[in-house]
Amino acid sequence: MTEHGPVPGRLPAEPNALVGRARELAQVSTSLKASRLVTLTGVGGVGKSRIALRAAWNARPAYPGGVWLVELGALRDGALLPHTIGAVLGLADQTVRPQTDVLAEYLADRRALLVLDGCEHLRPAVADLVRVLLQAAPELAVLVTGRQALSVPGERRITVPPLPVPDLPDRPDRPGGPGLRASGNEAVALFLARAADAVPGFVLGAHEEETVVRLCRSLDGIPLALELAAVRLRSMTAADILTRLEDRFSLLGTAHAALPRHQTLRTAIGWSHELCTPGERLLWARLSVFTGSLDLDAAEAVCTDERLPPAGVAELLAGLVDKSILLTCTDGDRIRFRLLDTVREYGAGWLASLGEERTLRRRHCDHYRDLALRCENEWYGSGQLAWYQRLISEHPNVRAALDHCLSDPDAAGECLETAAALWTFWIASGSMREGRRYLERALERASPDDPARAKAQWVCSYLAIGQGDLAAAAAFAEQAGLLAIRTGDRRHLACAVQFNAMALALGGEAERGGEAMSVAQALHGPLPPADVLPVMAMGMRAFALNACGALDQAVEMATRSRALCHESGELWWRSYMDWLLSMIWLDAGDGARAARLARAALEVKARFRDLVGIALCLETLAAVAAGHDAVRAARLHGAAERLWAVIGAPCLSAPQFLALHERGERIARAALGDGSYERAVGEGDGWELPEAIAYAMREEGRAHSEASG
Repeated sequence: MTEHGPVPGRLPAEPNALVGRARELAQVSTSLKASRLVTLTGVGGVGKSRIALRAAWNARPAYPGGVWLVELGALRDGALLPHTIGAVLGLADQTVRPQTDVLAEYLADRRALLVLDGCEHLRPAVADLVRVLLQAAPELAVLVTGRQALSVPGERRITVPPLPVPDLPDRPDRPGGPGLRASGNEAVALFLARAADAVPGFVLGAHEEETVVRLCRSLDGIPLALELAAVRLRSMTAADILTRLEDRFSLLGTAHAALPRHQTLRTAIGWSHELCTPGERLLWARLSVFTGSLDLDAAEAVCTDERLPPAGVAELLAGLVDKSILLTCTDGDRIRFRLLDTVREYGAGWLASLGEERTLRRRHCDHYRDLALRCENEWYGSGQLAWYQRLISEHPNVRAALDHCLSDPDAAGECLETAAALWTFWIASGSMREGRRYLERALERASPDDPARAKAQWVCSYLAIGQGDLAAAAAFAEQAGLLAIRTGDRRHLACAVQFNAMALALGGEAERGGEAMSVAQALHGPLPPADVLPVMAMGMRAFALNACGALDQAVEMATRSRALCHESGELWWRSYMDWLLSMIWLDAGDGARAARLARAALEVKARFRDLVGIALCLETLAAVAAGHDAVRAARLHGAAERLWAVIGAPCLSAPQFLALHERGERIARAALGDGSYERAVGEGDGWELPEAIAYAMREEGRAHSEASG
């Protein structure tokens, strides 16, 4: 079975063609014109997601504000639902505002379509959020898939039935009877299409037509069941498949016609399970603890023991892929695997019956704790971007591991350790709200004497700074510092002082912040070779020195911080030093050097999709352009304003950043006049992020000529 799963976020490529389903697609199209909330319901494996994806693709012209796909099958905590939707929309709001308010504000004036796929396990949370969003955004439409309707006023429910199956011939000896009745049938067409995928060159013989008709009827026309059966044509005939399925149904002790359709699908999956080798069955059950997708390393780390040696896992994964139990996708140079939700549920049932669920959950948590610690240890180096991309892929499993730790009274300390080790990821990915939430919940549950508390508190301080919550940042830093003093932990004390100093500097107390940062540097002591925190302290002190007007010292400190990053291959903090140096050279009157440095920073920030960093670079480039190309400056202001609205503008509220923006706006507005300035701002505000970045990365003269042309 080929991968027909949805594409995250916007719909960048046309989904694969559906076999049949014209009636359901027409129903969705008509319903979306009549109602702003449409829910597709039906049994597992019936094709709700595929219909929704195709319908959303077809509906794109009607929604200029965007069509967005949010997959919810991997999400277990309903409290993270608004955050998950915001991430798909590209929102990185880092304030302490409720995320529901952020979504409502963003969608308020957009004619957009949200596709919420796989909502049954989060039904109350989805219903509450959809109700709020539809009220706040009068042109928003929502298309939902799940096994139940949301029961929200105005909802249109479409029940997706299995594919229609052909009648059996009145007389088996009737010439061409089965073929005539099967002609154009959707269930048969799907089976034959998947048979051709599984066995290239497959052609159905005339004598096999009735067998395929009977097979489609036995499987109730459920698409997933038909696809699992079609894969078996690699090793047996259609008649063999039918015989073995009928044998399974007879073992149930009930006439097949009386079976509910979910039991039909379960039986078809169970038959596939029986045809797996013992090793494949055991691996299938153990893989059910993963959420989203996984790679070979994770399977080997979590699923192996003396019964399932690591050396054989790759072959077993290949066997499950061959049987369409696992789907594959590529992530850079890695192959990742995933189970469909229905198939995962079956495996989870077997895992519980084996009595291994607790053990495998524990291994899963241990693996992602070890992954978080490895990321932290290796972040300051040339593998940083690869680690970032890997953790983006592993985010659903990281959440699952943290959620499981929080549900186990004895594992709160492990949650603290894992979530705190991920501090670089929370910051770089714009997930400060989520990281802080996990840490605060773990701090509530963990022992007062847990050795991970001080680190968790200074990490919370840094995350709060990213949200613009400077009062909370100072409070967390104070708690971390007191605990570090009590335990005699010099490194945690240095970090507590460091982030308190950063909060002071951003809050307008640059001199006090700079003095405190020098204390943090002294506490860190000689720079260790692989620790980014002292290097960050150096850069943070440069920021405070610049704010105090000590430009020469600021240049020296920022240049040294940048050089250390360059030597190690580190990118993320180095790009902030490029940006800071661009600010300093702008103040010194060297616009050309400031622009080069800002573009160098922007190139890296775009690779990380660091929205705060991108917005700061746009502001700097706008200030550079203001004196000689006011239109360019205004357009860049518009692009930056769009980003600040998405982010929630915690950083733009800092005095230094406000001064940067106000200076550029004052000069550009004076050159253009209010009307022309606002029109140019509107142009930049209308750009999507890639378009804004491409414009900003061009040399000033070239950008102006291309925009004018």
